[in-house]
Amino acid sequence: MNSDHMKLHRVKGTYLLLIAAGLGLLVILDIVSGQGQQALMTLACAVVLVVYALLMPLRGRRPPGVWPLLTALPLTAGAGFYGAISADLSVIWSFLFCGLAVFLLSFRQACLLIPLYSLVWLIAVLGNFPAMAAAPVIFTYSICAVLALSYAWVNETNLRNLSAVANTDPVTMVYNQYQFTLDLGREMTRAERLMDELYLVGVRPPQIWNDLGADDYERRLNYLAGQLRSCLKKTDTCYRLDSDDFVLLTPHSSAEETDVFMTKVSEVLAHSEYSELQRLKMCRTSHVPGEEVDAMVQKIGESLNAV
Repeated sequence: MNSDHMKLHRVKGTYLLLIAAGLGLLVILDIVSGQGQQALMTLACAVVLVVYALLMPLRGRRPPGVWPLLTALPLTAGAGFYGAISADLSVIWSFLFCGLAVFLLSFRQACLLIPLYSLVWLIAVLGNFPAMAAAPVIFTYSICAVLALSYAWVNETNLRNLSAVANTDPVTMVYNQYQFTLDLGREMTRAERLMDELYLVGVRPPQIWNDLGADDYERRLNYLAGQLRSCLKKTDTCYRLDSDDFVLLTPHSSAEETDVFMTKVSEVLAHSEYSELQRLKMCRTSHVPGEEVDAMVQKIGESLNAV
């Protein structure tokens, strides 16, 4: 997970706390109006959101897990659908569902789930609400769904645009994946035209670093990038992928020269200040004529998984 996504997760945590505060007000209103069961369900959802938001920074880079998806989303979806069937005020939970789906799921998952839920919810509302009451409910829900998806789309677009504009990773000061795809495409074309060999070296940061906090993790990533850069020749280039794996592009190098280069990297890391770098996952991948850039990126990840 790169730094942009980590910052986005901090923003999500803040918004989830604000949503939980709003749910707290609803709990008070439900208790005052004598709706104990509704207040209990609202309180449960608020507690889940608070715990989830607090765990995001406390657990370092590890995600809090899927349990919020198995509690908060079904609670809101079920309550909203129940309100649609019974034609009561519980239907307002559907409005919250769209926002939670955007915050707790990836952009692609939210784009699949929200329209599907909306279709089922719309059928239930039209079948149970009076025509005059259904219109404002559907209109309000539509606004919430459109705003939620628009927010997610804008965030996703901004992250992609930032990666395209800035070709250098701000944490490690090596090139990012966007620049890697451009350079690799050119080198693959050159290698095929000249019938030359092209080798890449993949390096994966230690798995135990995932338990670190964001600042400590980025500091160690920067250290690792510096160690890798110290081993490069003038024609070699270092990149940090979106997966946090590093790729060393070694044009004009044979298989034997690439192996020597990997040995040099291992020797440098053996004397690093972090002992876990001595057991670093590293692999060599070669380009096959006719292979696409995306296929090469995927092959690097698969090779590192197999190490």
